[in-house]
Amino acid sequence: MEIIKRILQKMRPYRLDIWLSLLALIVGTGAEVMIPSQVQRVIDDGILANDTQVIWRSSLIMVGLAAIGMIATYINAYYAVKVSEFTIADLRESGYRKIQTFSFANLDHLNTGELLVRMTSDLNQIKTAIMMTVRMLLRAPLMLVGAILAVVFTSPRLSLLLLVILPATGYFVYWFGKKTQPLYTLVQGRLDRVNTILQENIAGSRVVKAFVREDFENERFGEANTSYANQNIDVAMITAIMFPTMMTIINFATAGVLWFGGNLAITTNFITPGEIIAFVNLLMLTVFPVLMLGMGLPMIYSAIASGERVFEVLDTEAAIVDRKDAIELATNSVDGRVAFDNVSFDFDGEVEQDAVLRNITFRAMPGQTVAILGATGSGKSSLINLIARLYEVTEGEIRLDGTNIQAFTQASLRKQIGFALQEAILFSGTIRENIGYGKPEATEAEIVAAAKAAQAWDFIQDKEGGLDAKVEQRGKNFSGGQKQRLAIARALCVQPKILILDDSTSAVDIETETKIQAALDDLMQNSTVFVVAQRISTVLTADKILVLDHGNLVAEGKHAELLESSPIYKEIFDSQLGEGVQAHAGTVTHG
Repeated sequence: MEIIKRILQKMRPYRLDIWLSLLALIVGTGAEVMIPSQVQRVIDDGILANDTQVIWRSSLIMVGLAAIGMIATYINAYYAVKVSEFTIADLRESGYRKIQTFSFANLDHLNTGELLVRMTSDLNQIKTAIMMTVRMLLRAPLMLVGAILAVVFTSPRLSLLLLVILPATGYFVYWFGKKTQPLYTLVQGRLDRVNTILQENIAGSRVVKAFVREDFENERFGEANTSYANQNIDVAMITAIMFPTMMTIINFATAGVLWFGGNLAITTNFITPGEIIAFVNLLMLTVFPVLMLGMGLPMIYSAIASGERVFEVLDTEAAIVDRKDAIELATNSVDGRVAFDNVSFDFDGEVEQDAVLRNITFRAMPGQTVAILGATGSGKSSLINLIARLYEVTEGEIRLDGTNIQAFTQASLRKQIGFALQEAILFSGTIRENIGYGKPEATEAEIVAAAKAAQAWDFIQDKEGGLDAKVEQRGKNFSGGQKQRLAIARALCVQPKILILDDSTSAVDIETETKIQAALDDLMQNSTVFVVAQRISTVLTADKILVLDHGNLVAEGKHAELLESSPIYKEIFDSQLGEGVQAHAGTVTHG
């Protein structure tokens, strides 16, 4: 019930529309309930009494009531759709805004496919339930009360049959709801699995083809898809029992009314044929609302299950939040001095032997290029993610210009940082929009300068439209190296005081990489640059090189110093540029 209360709270801004919808519903239901009494008058006072005037008058009244009901139903439907659409639009926007507050730690627990289902399919389930509730399910109790009153007024004797019929139908609806509610949660969970596999497969389609794993992926998706279909069938089988069972109850009730009422009409004068016909019509109007409730309950239970999943996202606290007294960083007040003091980090928030980073301490000054080197899994990317507070340190402190970065608002801190990642993400739009993404007010001269520094200007000019050339979804109309250079241009365009390049030239050739480094040396003279690299050639000219090994900072210095003092660094150097390569080449040649 808590989920229903929360959905109703989201509907509160549209309470005027709800009241107008309910008013139309009351008018339409009232008109519908009044029609059987006119049927009774046509039979008893018109046909049996040979009075055509009564027949005409009652028929015109029924036409008028039907017209009123039709108009009222249209008004009810209009406001029901309006309320449901705007309520879900608000929920969708709330969910989207909440996701924007999530740190990397939050996104580690809520994968992309799952979030997509919750913000699309689950919200659609809630929307359908809201619309059908305002249109149909609220109509059911109104019609039920109105029909019962009309039945009692029309034939008190036959109304006793309702004491048997209504409890029987009510119990069946209760049983049905109890059986179906938990099944809808399972359905949405299976849908999560289908969407996750689908999203992974589409994003990784090139890998699938490269390793000829189409059959494996088809089988994996087929299992998830079949599981989802079977779960839906389980729900559908129970739902399929609902309608025929309810109709059987109605038909038995109708037969009972005709038998009991017919005997009374023949043997006594307590009831007329018109009363019997009117009662049968009213009986349908009495049982039909219960049937509507029974058919609407699956939607309600499905919406509750979906609501739990949607509100789980809305209730998720961002792993990183600003302090109440957080400071707004002004660009002109930042020098770019970065200090790590005994910084440790692990994803679960506990520092143990296998922590991602342990007791990292170093200094980086404006104008310096600090390279971070180490084997895969040594903690390089985690270290630079901490600088921008994409993750929060577990222990220790990171300072910017002598102040703990946790004292700053996240937004103002990140505005001082330019980020270019190894996986260069481009957005659909134009090249201009992608380069200026972090600085929408950037002038064309600033965009061109950033593109030139990133060695992207030549291929941009070759594109039809230049800066206004179209970028397709995820930048699929650009090569890996081109995407990386555009990502570097995007980072440079914000003119950051801290530039972070996380293996962002891995898809770029050595010559182009050298030109980018030269441009950075000229453009970022007063900024602090962090470079994460796999290639030793990328870090040779760095002012400071940090060597990480299994989360520990094992060496720090310049290239020449580290060749003498760090066995790990020398091993990396030899394997790529030094004696290791030469020896390997000699072995291959002699082979």
